[in-house]
Amino acid sequence: MCLQPQLEPDKNGNWPFVGLRIYISDSPHPSLSSRQIFRKDDLQINEEFETIIEVKLPAKSRRNGTLWAHAVLLSTNDRFKELEDAETRVTRTTLLTVYQIPEAEAFKLVSDVKETKLPVKKSRRPVSHLRSKLFISIIDQPLILPLKNLPSEIIRHIQMEIQLKIWLK
Repeated sequence: MCLQPQLEPDKNGNWPFVGLRIYISDSPHPSLSSRQIFRKDDLQINEEFETIIEVKLPAKSRRNGTLWAHAVLLSTNDRFKELEDAETRVTRTTLLTVYQIPEAEAFKLVSDVKETKLPVKKSRRPVSHLRSKLFISIIDQPLILPLKNLPSEIIRHIQMEIQLKIWLK
């Protein structure tokens, strides 16, 4: 018995369109308080793109330092639906901030004359450090994996069930 992919390219090698949505929240679990910061309903799996999104740190994230990103991939049939109505979706969550005391570090300024080092002011108070980039990858090749002997490196990345409609209720 093998695991079959939910999405596969057609006979011409073209992948179906899917929907991608990105939410942010102060919790590792998506909820009604999650705020949508990106939506693309016509994503091609083999399409590479880059976009700039300005994210303002919510007050709660500035105080305790946590901000999570939730990337949601919606199936072809569900890509125009509201998230709570989508039957088939895959959600991945990652931490966008680190709340820590700034580390002392010297910055090198490149110039033609000489190298100059500027000291960084040491602080004992933790501050939020926001990641500047979020990478989202999708495998663009149909994989057929043996159910009994799944490679341990990818087990945590596989979602093997249709999610229940409890995500944003």
